[in-house]
Amino acid sequence: MAHHPLIVEDGSNVSGSDSYTTVEECEDFTLHYFGENLAGSPDVKNAAIRRATAHLNSYSWKGKRTHGRAQSLAWPRTGVTDTDGNTIADDEIPVEIKEAMHLFARATFSSTDALEPNATFASDRVVAEAVGPLSTQYAAPAKDIDDFVMVVKGAVDRITQFLVTSEGNLTTTFLERA
Repeated sequence: MAHHPLIVEDGSNVSGSDSYTTVEECEDFTLHYFGENLAGSPDVKNAAIRRATAHLNSYSWKGKRTHGRAQSLAWPRTGVTDTDGNTIADDEIPVEIKEAMHLFARATFSSTDALEPNATFASDRVVAEAVGPLSTQYAAPAKDIDDFVMVVKGAVDRITQFLVTSEGNLTTTFLERA
């Protein structure tokens, strides 16, 4: 397997960028907040970070891309302020975006479908079924999506101040079940 290093956006419109952070920064964050590092090959870690970045880029953000369509990622942006009214510089990747990306990467590193809207919760999963005289028991996954709900919700909570909403505020109802 060929090693594909991340191309990190630093706010200067790095050509072909595919991340807001390095593996080392993500690992430092993960170690500090979860007491463990990401295990696995560099490509596995990079893939988790790329999935997290793609997830972040799927949101509707306030402001406009600083470099327009020539920009690879959603950030940096112009015309954005935080909840305290501080202007985010046109060449800045806010720390909240990087922290959310670290949390999303941690979730998707542990379970590649952790950020999927159609993920199956443990309580909804079929573990055994019988049809007539035939029955099957399925192996349980190593990790349930339920394990990552709070990690993902924590990431979303960090970035809500930068999201476009119809009424100027956002209510997070992420991954709730009836």
